[in-house]
Amino acid sequence: GIGGLSCGALTSKYGFKTLCLEAHDRPGGVAHSFARYSSASKTVPFRFDSGPSLITGLSSKSTNPLRQVLDAVGTANEIDWKQ
Repeated sequence: GIGGLSCGALTSKYGFKTLCLEAHDRPGGVAHSFARYSSASKTVPFRFDSGPSLITGLSSKSTNPLRQVLDAVGTANEIDWKQ
Protein backbone atom coordinates (compact mmCIF):
# COMPACT_ATOMS: atom_id res chain seq x y z
CA GLY A 1 0.00 0.00 0.00
CA ILE A 2 0.99 3.62 0.55
CA GLY A 3 3.27 2.64 3.43
CA GLY A 4 5.16 0.10 1.32
CA LEU A 5 5.46 2.50 -1.62
CA SER A 6 6.72 5.23 0.73
CA CYS A 7 9.30 2.89 2.28
CA GLY A 8 10.39 1.72 -1.15
CA ALA A 9 10.81 5.30 -2.40
CA LEU A 10 12.80 6.36 0.67
CA THR A 11 15.08 3.31 0.76
CA SER A 12 15.74 3.69 -2.97
CA LYS A 13 16.61 7.38 -2.50
CA TYR A 14 19.18 6.40 0.12
CA GLY A 15 20.86 3.92 -2.21
CA PHE A 16 19.24 0.62 -1.36
CA LYS A 17 18.13 -1.70 -4.14
CA THR A 18 14.35 -1.79 -3.75
CA LEU A 19 11.56 -3.99 -5.09
CA CYS A 20 7.93 -3.11 -4.30
CA LEU A 21 5.33 -5.84 -4.74
CA GLU A 22 1.55 -5.40 -4.66
CA ALA A 23 -1.06 -8.12 -4.21
CA HIS A 24 -3.87 -5.95 -5.60
CA ASP A 25 -4.40 -5.29 -9.32
CA ARG A 26 -3.08 -1.70 -8.92
CA PRO A 27 -0.49 -0.07 -6.68
CA GLY A 28 -1.48 1.71 -3.49
CA GLY A 29 -3.23 -0.98 -1.47
CA VAL A 30 -6.53 0.30 -0.11
CA ALA A 31 -5.70 3.87 -1.20
CA HIS A 32 -7.63 3.73 -4.45
CA SER A 33 -11.11 4.45 -5.73
CA PHE A 34 -13.85 2.66 -7.59
CA ALA A 35 -16.73 3.82 -9.78
CA ARG A 36 -20.39 2.87 -9.82
CA TYR A 37 -23.25 4.10 -11.97
CA SER A 38 -26.41 5.32 -10.25
CA SER A 39 -30.02 5.15 -11.38
CA ALA A 40 -29.82 8.92 -11.96
CA SER A 41 -26.89 8.67 -14.36
CA LYS A 42 -26.10 5.68 -16.53
CA THR A 43 -23.37 7.55 -18.44
CA VAL A 44 -21.26 9.26 -15.75
CA PRO A 45 -20.16 7.08 -12.82
CA PHE A 46 -19.88 8.27 -9.25
CA ARG A 47 -16.34 7.76 -7.91
CA PHE A 48 -15.83 6.48 -4.35
CA ASP A 49 -12.58 6.81 -2.41
CA SER A 50 -12.15 3.54 -0.55
CA GLY A 51 -8.93 4.18 1.32
CA PRO A 52 -7.48 6.71 3.71
CA SER A 53 -7.85 10.36 2.73
CA LEU A 54 -4.29 11.69 2.61
CA ILE A 55 -5.01 14.06 -0.24
CA THR A 56 -5.53 17.26 1.78
CA GLY A 57 -2.34 19.25 2.16
CA LEU A 58 -0.34 17.67 -0.64
CA SER A 59 0.00 20.70 -2.95
CA SER A 60 2.24 22.67 -0.59
CA LYS A 61 4.64 21.87 2.26
CA SER A 62 2.58 20.60 5.18
CA THR A 63 2.46 18.10 8.01
CA ASN A 64 0.71 15.58 5.75
CA PRO A 65 2.85 12.43 6.03
CA LEU A 66 2.55 11.63 2.34
CA ARG A 67 3.67 15.17 1.40
CA GLN A 68 6.68 14.74 3.71
CA VAL A 69 7.63 11.55 1.84
CA LEU A 70 7.24 13.33 -1.52
CA ASP A 71 9.48 16.15 -0.24
CA ALA A 72 12.05 13.68 1.13
CA VAL A 73 12.37 11.79 -2.16
CA GLY A 74 12.39 15.05 -4.13
CA THR A 75 9.32 14.52 -6.32
CA ALA A 76 6.75 16.92 -4.79
CA ASN A 77 7.68 19.81 -7.10
CA GLU A 78 7.50 17.59 -10.21
CA ILE A 79 3.76 17.02 -9.79
CA ASP A 80 1.25 19.25 -11.58
CA TRP A 81 -1.07 19.88 -8.61
CA LYS A 82 -4.71 20.68 -9.40
CA GLN A 83 -6.62 22.81 -6.90
